[in-house]
This record gives sequence, structure tokens and C-alpha cells, in this order.
Amino acid sequence: MRFSLKIFICTLLVVAISFAAGGYLLVSSSFLAAKDREINRSLDEYTSLQYMLESELINEELNGKEITKEVLKMAVEKVSGSIKQSKQSDRDITVYDSSGQQVYPEEGSKIPEKDSTDKDKNLVYHIEKKDNIYNLYITGMFTYNSISVYFRYSRDISEVFVQKNEQIRLFMVYDSIIIMVSAMVVFGLSWLLTRPVRKLTLISSRIASGEYKQRVDIKSSDEIGELAQSFNRMADSIEDKINELEVAANVKDEFIANFTHELKTPMTSIIGYADMLRSRLMDPDTTFKAANYIYNEANRLEALSLKMLDLVVMEQNKFSFTPINADELLEYVKRVVTPSFSEENVNLKLSIQKGVVFVEPDLIKTLLVNIVDNARKASYEDGVVELLGISAEEGYIITVTDKGEGIPKSELGKITEAFYMVDKSRARAKNGTGLGLAIASRIAALHDSELQINSEVGIGTKVSITLPYSYSKGGDRDEQKGKV
Repeated sequence: MRFSLKIFICTLLVVAISFAAGGYLLVSSSFLAAKDREINRSLDEYTSLQYMLESELINEELNGKEITKEVLKMAVEKVSGSIKQSKQSDRDITVYDSSGQQVYPEEGSKIPEKDSTDKDKNLVYHIEKKDNIYNLYITGMFTYNSISVYFRYSRDISEVFVQKNEQIRLFMVYDSIIIMVSAMVVFGLSWLLTRPVRKLTLISSRIASGEYKQRVDIKSSDEIGELAQSFNRMADSIEDKINELEVAANVKDEFIANFTHELKTPMTSIIGYADMLRSRLMDPDTTFKAANYIYNEANRLEALSLKMLDLVVMEQNKFSFTPINADELLEYVKRVVTPSFSEENVNLKLSIQKGVVFVEPDLIKTLLVNIVDNARKASYEDGVVELLGISAEEGYIITVTDKGEGIPKSELGKITEAFYMVDKSRARAKNGTGLGLAIASRIAALHDSELQINSEVGIGTKVSITLPYSYSKGGDRDEQKGKV
């Protein structure tokens, strides 16, 4: 069952029940008040008629007559005559003697049992219905000169019940009209109140079908408005996550494609030269060239596998950070890269300020070796690469600067992507894999830092990273020194 229909049915039931209960109480209270009013008026009339009957008996006694059954009947006839003269045809009186025999209007009948059941009371009354006529009967007993007289007064009060039935009929008509009007109003209100919910349902269905940019346009400050805002925030978060997943999937696909390409090219050459060596006899120079090419390509594949291993290790391992002397760290990097620099006739200039950094030793060595090695590959013969360590307020800044070819500004945003190489032929010639800066960028992120790369074509490149100190402000560096 739809929510709007639930609101419609529940509200209509509440209106109908409330109106019915209110109408019942109103009609009942009005009827009871009218009935009590008629009873009280009849009681007053009964008292007046009883006084009139007693007065007639007194007059008869003053005239020297003895109060007998006949005299009593004559007195009652006079009282009854006064009622008829007042044209009150809906009123009547009945008199019984002390034995219970009816004296007026006709003899022979006895006082009704229902009236004689409470003889110890002065008055009893009840209402009887006969042929759709409601009569009120009031019966009382009084004693005159040791004579007990039962005096009964009846009055037609059907008008009270007619008014009650008319009120019920009118109430039913009004109730039907009000319920129909209420049904239309409640249906409209429920439709309006649930309109935002229908919007939410529609937009959620569209988002579920792939339209992730859909949003709910609900301007209100109530709970529905808060729900719409929460829904839009959720949709924004979902869209961001989906975009991230799409980017990640694209990066993964591109990574696999690049990795496959990087493997395929050397493997094809290795297979070709190996097949040449085993299938024919060649002169020593050709044999050496083929073997040398196989050797170089195998070395590049080995370097590629090691870089891939570094990436996998960074994805899966949890690392332990320790304090290390920055000068000893940079001296270690210099020792590692010196042979390759000497082979390429590139000079490495080292300038270090003392400081203690809080890092993961193996990862930070890999980062610095990669950056310095990239600077070597970008440098010309007899070029200079500067490795600087500066102690600053924000942290220990390590900078690597070369005077090489430089990187175009359009390429700067891509160079930390896996397998991306600005000059692929030159990079492969120097056993480049395109993974060095990708690994360095991830290592920097693990240290809550990032690579700052500035470069100009023909001038050179400058790469900086800021590492955290291993001491709190005001601490002693010497107490926290570590060895590389």
C-alpha cells in the first residue's frame, strides 16, 4: 500500500470516527436535556393537578359531602375538564382508590404493576412507546382524610423523540457531506505531502539505473527537506566513489596495458635474437651484438620486476618509522648512485645540513635513489646533479636539482603515473621502466608528504620533498639520532 494512501485512509478514519463520536455525544446530550426538560415540566404539571384535585375534595367536603368513591370521581372529572378546556389533548389523568381499583376514567382496571412496585415512594414515572407515540406516565399517592388516592398523569412527549430522530438524520447527512469533503481535502493533502517522497523515489531509481548526476530539488526546512539534503549528499558521495572507481579502473587497465607493452617489446627482441643465435652461425661481432642486446633487455626486465615488487610491497605491508640522521641518509644515497654517475660522466654535488628525520629507512632510500637516478638520466655528459638537505621550520627539505633536458609543463601532471615516460626511447636506452617517480610519489604519501616538481625545458628539473622531524619542539636532536 502506498504511503499517500495510508495517510489518506488513516486521516479519513480519524475524521470519521471523531465526527461520529462528537455527533453522537451532541445528539445524545441534546436529547437527554430535552427529555429531562419535559419530565420536569410534567412533574410540575402533575403537582399542579394534584393540588387542584385536593382543592376539589376540600370544596366537596365544605359543601357537606362525605368523601366517597363517587365524590372522588366527580372531583377528578372537574380536574379533567379543566385540562380539556385548555385544549391539551396530549395530557390525561387516571385515579385509583386505596384498593388499587381504577376510579377514573372507567372502573374495573387496577393500577399497573410497574407503578405499584414502588408504593413507598411519593412519585414514580416511566416512558412507554405505543404506535410510535411516546407517553410519559407519572404516578403518585396522597392521603386525604385517611383516604389513599393514587393519581396518575400521562403526557405525550413524542416530539422529543421526533427531534432526536431528525437530529440523527441531519447528522447522517452532514456526516456524509463532511466525510466526502474531508476525503477530497485529505487526498489532496496526502498527495502534496508525499510529493517529495515520490521525487526521492524517482531520482533514486534514475541513480540506480546509472544517472549518477541526478539530484533531488526539494526546498523545505522540515524533515523531508533534511532527508532530501542527506540524499543529495549521499548521491554526491556515491558519484565521487564511482568516479574514483572508474578512474582506478582506467588506471588499472592502462597500467596492465603499459606493463604488457613494456614486457612484450624486450621479450620479442630477446626471443628473436636468441632464435638467431641458436639457429645459425654468425660472425663474432654480430654474435656479441645479439648477446649484448639480450643482456641489456634482460637487465631492464629485471629492473622492471624489482620496481613492480616495490609497488606490491607498498600496497600490502605496514611500515615502521624510526629516527634517522639526515646527513648519514644522504651520504648513503651518494654511495649507492656513485658508480652509475661515474659511468655516465655525471657529477653529484652534495650539500647537507644536520637534522634527524622520522621515516621508514628502506622506503626513503628507495625514494631518494629513484629521484637522484632520474636526475642522472636526464643530465647531459659532464653535467651536475645537486643533492641538498636543508633544515627548515616546516621540516627537513631534501632537494634534487639537475641541469638536464627538463620536462614540458603539459607533462608535469603525468610523470608520477606508472610507466609514463616523457622520452620513451631515451628512457629505455638507459634501462628506464617508467616506475621510478610512481614509486617515489607513493613513498612520499606514506610519509604524509608529496613531491614538489618544478621543471623548464632546456634548463632542468628540481624535485623536493619535506620530511618530518623526529623530535618535538624544544627537544634535543642528539638524543634521538639513528644510524643508517
